[in-house]
Amino acid sequence: MTVLWESFVGGAHSLGVVGEECILALDSLGIDVCPRPWNLSALLRRIMYPHYPTLTAEEARRDAVLWGPTALEGMRPRTAALVQSATRGIGLDEERMALAMMWGPIGRISSPGWRHTRAYAAYTYYDFSMLNRSMKASCNVPDLLFVPSTFVRDSVLSSGVETPVHVWHHGVDTATFTPMHRTTDTFTFLFVGVAQQRKGMGELLQAFHEAFPDSVRDVRLVVKTADWGDPAAWQKDYGSDARILWTWENMDRAQLARLMAHTDCMVIPSRAESFCLPLLEGMACGLPVVFTDHGGQRDFCNGEVGYPIAVRRLEPRIGPVQRQLDGYTSAPVWAIPDTDQLVDVLRWVYSHPGEARAKGAAGSRRAKAWTWTAVTEQVLPILRSLT
Repeated sequence: MTVLWESFVGGAHSLGVVGEECILALDSLGIDVCPRPWNLSALLRRIMYPHYPTLTAEEARRDAVLWGPTALEGMRPRTAALVQSATRGIGLDEERMALAMMWGPIGRISSPGWRHTRAYAAYTYYDFSMLNRSMKASCNVPDLLFVPSTFVRDSVLSSGVETPVHVWHHGVDTATFTPMHRTTDTFTFLFVGVAQQRKGMGELLQAFHEAFPDSVRDVRLVVKTADWGDPAAWQKDYGSDARILWTWENMDRAQLARLMAHTDCMVIPSRAESFCLPLLEGMACGLPVVFTDHGGQRDFCNGEVGYPIAVRRLEPRIGPVQRQLDGYTSAPVWAIPDTDQLVDVLRWVYSHPGEARAKGAAGSRRAKAWTWTAVTEQVLPILRSLT
């Protein structure tokens, strides 16, 4: 079985992390994978994408930060070897016997680079409850559609997508994300994600300040975000609090795991999530997790491994005029977490560290069954059915 794979591959961005991990999992299961990454050096772009536009200086700088100076440097050796092998090209007869596979945003999955394969499968994500007309049309292009959680599957199907939809969960690298000895005397909460409203930044910062007045000095919140989003907007109101440590460095997985070793609890009170990979990675590191009880994370998070925050209400993400302009039959909604409960939970975790550590240990045990190879092996029969 040959899979012709398209996606971002490697680097610091979660899109590239998922792309690389899926490639390596398929390879480990004996699948012949030919990756064609979207993030490549200028030379490889010319070889594999003859009409790819030339990058501006700023785009090249950003590429180097996210993917490594030549993109291949941001990949693991085995991934880079597979990419370099794929530059030999694919003959027409070989392409006709292969499966085309694309991982990426909904807007990209309607245009696979391989045109003559036996079948085309796409793997995509979506954080909200309803697709618009354009997204629905994109999802109906592949012969089969994979999504990372039951939440996304239900959203896609309720939007009227006719393509068969299956869940292909994200996984975790348990060799990198593993319980480590805590190296901090200050109780530390950790947020990992883009600094934006969707991730519950407003609710988290408000709850932290309500839970811990300035007089409480032996607690802190680490906000690990990236160089996109809008961290400055949140720092405007909370930047003077020395207990909140902000970093928007693009970290590789080993650096992120080391950061988790300096923390006691992960808290991501998102309004909308298709999966939330950092929560699973935090669980693998033995961290108890605080999360909104809504969205893709419910497939692997519950009260046994952390602290679910109730949904106060479901709220339209856009107004009626924008809904019409964007082509939605009904407005997509997101979940507003109960901030009062979030305050109580932060205080409880801080004052009951033994219980929190026990939940973290349970989460680490659960994460061992969510390796990338394990979750990919579950969908292998579906992939084989297409060829």
